[in-house]
Amino acid sequence: MKKFLIIFTIIIVLILAALVSIPLLFKGQIIEFVKEQASQNVNAAVDFDDVGLNLFSNFPKLTMSVDNITVVNREPFEGDTLFSLDEFQAALDLKSLVFGGEINIISILIDKPQINIGVLEDGRASYDIVPKTPEETAEIDTSETMISLAIQKYEIRDACLSYTNDSTNMYVEVDGLNHEGNGDFAQSLFTLYTQTSIASLTLKMEGTPYLNKADMEIKANIEMDLDNMKYTFKENEVRLNRLFLNFDGWVAMLDTAGEELELDLTFNAPKAEFKNILSMVPYIYTQDFEGLKAEGQLSLNGEIKGVYNENQVPFFEINLNVANGMFQYPDLPTPVEQVNVDLQIRNPGKTLDHTIIDLKKFHLAILKEPVDFQVLVKTPMSDPYINAHFSGNINLGEALNIFPMEDITELKGLIRSNFRFKGNISDIENNRFRRITAAGSITLADILYAAPDLPVKIQIPGGDLNISTQKASLKNFKILMGKSDISAYGELNNILGFGFEDQTLKGSLTIKSNYFDIDPWMTGEEKVEEDTIVYDAVPLPDKVEFTANASFNKVHYDNLDLTAVKGKLILKNRILKMIGLSANLVKGSMIANGSYKYIPPEAPHVSFDMDISKFDIPEMFKTFATVEKLVPVADNMTGTVSGKLDMHTDLGDSLMPELMTLRSQGTLDIPRASLENYKPMIKAAEILKNEKLRNPTIKNFKPSYEIKDGRFYLKPTTFKVNDYKVTASGSNGLDMTMDYKLDIEMPASDISAMVNQDLSMLAGNTITIEMFAAGTNTNPKVRVSLDKVKKAVAEQVKKIVKKEADKKKKELEDKAKRELEKKKKQEEAKLKKELDKKKKKEEDKLKKKLKGLFK
Repeated sequence: MKKFLIIFTIIIVLILAALVSIPLLFKGQIIEFVKEQASQNVNAAVDFDDVGLNLFSNFPKLTMSVDNITVVNREPFEGDTLFSLDEFQAALDLKSLVFGGEINIISILIDKPQINIGVLEDGRASYDIVPKTPEETAEIDTSETMISLAIQKYEIRDACLSYTNDSTNMYVEVDGLNHEGNGDFAQSLFTLYTQTSIASLTLKMEGTPYLNKADMEIKANIEMDLDNMKYTFKENEVRLNRLFLNFDGWVAMLDTAGEELELDLTFNAPKAEFKNILSMVPYIYTQDFEGLKAEGQLSLNGEIKGVYNENQVPFFEINLNVANGMFQYPDLPTPVEQVNVDLQIRNPGKTLDHTIIDLKKFHLAILKEPVDFQVLVKTPMSDPYINAHFSGNINLGEALNIFPMEDITELKGLIRSNFRFKGNISDIENNRFRRITAAGSITLADILYAAPDLPVKIQIPGGDLNISTQKASLKNFKILMGKSDISAYGELNNILGFGFEDQTLKGSLTIKSNYFDIDPWMTGEEKVEEDTIVYDAVPLPDKVEFTANASFNKVHYDNLDLTAVKGKLILKNRILKMIGLSANLVKGSMIANGSYKYIPPEAPHVSFDMDISKFDIPEMFKTFATVEKLVPVADNMTGTVSGKLDMHTDLGDSLMPELMTLRSQGTLDIPRASLENYKPMIKAAEILKNEKLRNPTIKNFKPSYEIKDGRFYLKPTTFKVNDYKVTASGSNGLDMTMDYKLDIEMPASDISAMVNQDLSMLAGNTITIEMFAAGTNTNPKVRVSLDKVKKAVAEQVKKIVKKEADKKKKELEDKAKRELEKKKKQEEAKLKKELDKKKKKEEDKLKKKLKGLFK
């Protein structure tokens, strides 16, 4: 007995050792296999944490698990996670591993997969991660494959899927997908039992929600004939919201590639109640649907029969009929009555272009006011032919009595509409508008709309829109938004080409307003970040050419008030140009030309050329962030400024300038301004011991400047500070640092206190002081250079010495000149005396001779 126990114990130990060691023996082989398969020619980064192997979970099968699998895209979807998975689990046939040959997979579990698929406008898809090679077209040889699917059960738990297709403007979102199937795939003929549930299914096309968080359940038992590749529905039930559908028939694959199918299917709605089809309307289904009262008969059925391949489609037909329908929400007084629908979608086969969509009747009544819609569509693929008519009077005041609208607090007014269209789309493409019938009108009267997410009530006292084949004319339109008002008239051209064929919409509009507050409407969307409302920029529409002549008596934007605003707005090529925009603001006036451009993913951008006249400097500082951040000295300055300038900048949150992207140049004119309590000047006054500089007056300041890379650069500029001539240059930045140099010419007497010397010898002379300002406006570092003072004193001493020398020289020269003149006069007198004496002597001789002659 003891020996038996020892042997039994040894056997148990060996079994346990085998259960632990066998997975370890094969783990390396399987990990190598998984990684090899994952990395072969895949244009994506594939990763997983580890591969686990054990015999305990599904003994005697070997359970393989792979945790945290991720597949991350490369260009053009760089960094996007295509696929992630918490756990992949497969039960493998241990015998096939031990004795070699095929690896038989018995069951599969996929836990929490997340799939994110994107398709760009040019058709490139994020799931296309396997590079194409010429060998792909060759027939695949599966004779030596290492894997065999002997699946008896598979399960997907809590899957999520998102699909965004920019080329078709389609969006699909699936949350909470659970699916399981049971069947013996090792047999050629068996029944597959499946159950599927989706907690939330959303489908949007061109921005229109066709399904909005719908829930779905599918129970289907399918006979699988793998030899003949034929799959027959035995028992099934599909529920989408409250609409139940049953399918009968079969699907057969006519080729191994699955590119040609033969179908013979019918479907119908077994629970034929009008309320069931109402659950498919996204807005109605989300609003207290369980308590909805509904009556009426519903008939929904369809058929698909024939061959489907690349060149043909099978016959199909869908019929929907609603008779004498009505619905009414609980606690709301007004029902929607007389709902009648007759819709048929039919194709006899061969091509999709043979499809005919015929909505023969769509009728309802609200308080006996009828709404009717009919549409017939033929040849939808080659050249759609559309014959449609809509008419109805809608009293918006009754809408709150029909639908529960928690997001609307007030709704009133009347809309009268009547529109008819008949023709082929090709006639629109080729401007053959005479072949098209398009006419209608929409009249608005006493509209009032208020909602919690609107900052103000919207009122439309009236407006008429008349629609013809080529244009729509707006007249008598007026809208009130709180205190704001707008009246408008104008027309739109080529509305059919824009609506049906993506052609360019053109138009012109005249807009007038007595008062308009931009703040509530400056953007289309807002987000709250840390208790601060941040507004997003609005992209401009493509293929719209629009001209608007605007005239506003007063406009309010943020902390800015503008009056007498006039200008022309031109929208073209997704750029909004503003031409001849004039306005009075910050106690002055402005004339500007500019543009606004926003084409994502680029940042919104504005460019302006402006002439400003007599802008009040303190008002500019309070109003414009650019002035506050880049010209902080304006906070201490009073006066007015005029000039010419340009500005180019990206826009950030709330459409405010991104100052690091700001580029601006200009020349300004400040005739006279006072500067008070400006710390750099106060410090300069203290250093120079000159109180005239503490709160100076600036005159004839005509600076030229440039703003770039977050700094304001002042070009060398000469002006008057009090009576001093000043030449200034330098810069300051967003970081509040500054670097300026000022050359100040002042009388020598005004700097004697600073140098603590008697400069009376320099009286009447001016000296240039070099002053350097660094640091920040609030903590300036001011330095004065005395080099020019010393040089000026030395120069002046030289001048004085030279002046004294010149004076002494002149005195000596004058003395010598005087003495020379005196001596000259003495010599001249002596010579004259001698000459006179000699002359008299000669005269006396002559007289004697004459006297002797006449004796």
